[in-house]
Amino acid sequence: MQFRFFIAIFFSLILVTGYPAEGKSLYEEDWLAFLAANQMVLDEDEDNPEARFQLAVAQANLGFVDEAMESFSRFEETHNEEQSQEMLQKTQSELEQTPDNFLILNQKGFLLFSLQRHSEAEEIFQELIKEDRENPWLYNFLALTQFAQIKTDEARNTLYQSLEVENNNYTHALLGQMYWAEGRYFSAWRHFLQTGSLLLSIRESIRPEVD
Repeated sequence: MQFRFFIAIFFSLILVTGYPAEGKSLYEEDWLAFLAANQMVLDEDEDNPEARFQLAVAQANLGFVDEAMESFSRFEETHNEEQSQEMLQKTQSELEQTPDNFLILNQKGFLLFSLQRHSEAEEIFQELIKEDRENPWLYNFLALTQFAQIKTDEARNTLYQSLEVENNNYTHALLGQMYWAEGRYFSAWRHFLQTGSLLLSIRESIRPEVD
């Protein structure tokens, strides 16, 4: 299983830029501590898939987009579907014991997405947003799960909600990419032109290849 859709959007427009993200989660301090704990595990065992995945989830919620994408890719290289299923079962067991644990529920959403169970992931992300409404990155990931299900209108509406929380370059890049995929180039460029330093990478990603 792979993050093919995820990578197609983010790698082409975001990972290559190193542009700093500014979105804030209500649970920022918890995510920072979670990030540090999993980084310590990876310092001892860099191929630990569970720690790698949890690190990626923390980075994603903190808006460290380029780091998150690298971690998700490393996770993909060092895990298999059986391990993901085991992680999902473990996460579900932990939720049964602590149903109000936001961080664990968050991990479940990303695990479902990694297993391409997008409908279930969508429900989780919607629940997470109710709890952490000022985190624009959750809206962006919700939009990706919706777009993966070809719920284009819903995905686009979710991205506009993200912009209401924070007018950031990444969300404009995603909206532009979605409009571009539909052949709505004028609408696409309206958003691309609001992406600041991302624009150079966007131009490279959509430039036609010349034989």
